[in-house]
Amino acid sequence: MVEKDVTGLLCEARSGESLYVACRQFLEMPFDAQVSMGKAGREKMVREFDETLIVSAYQNAIKLLTEDFVSASSVQHSGLE
Repeated sequence: MVEKDVTGLLCEARSGESLYVACRQFLEMPFDAQVSMGKAGREKMVREFDETLIVSAYQNAIKLLTEDFVSASSVQHSGLE
């Protein structure tokens, strides 16, 4: 998620006018502010969407789903349903 005026600028969904305003706002910012916003956005992506974190989250989700499936199958095959 974008942190308003820190990692990016916000605009209304499906609004060309709002996107135009945000683009103009960015272009009118001092260059060092543009660079700072870009760096902050990059740092946020690395921190929150690092490949290792994403792969680990998927592996944990698959493990949980697999355990639930195996448990449900065991109950059905034991006649305890």
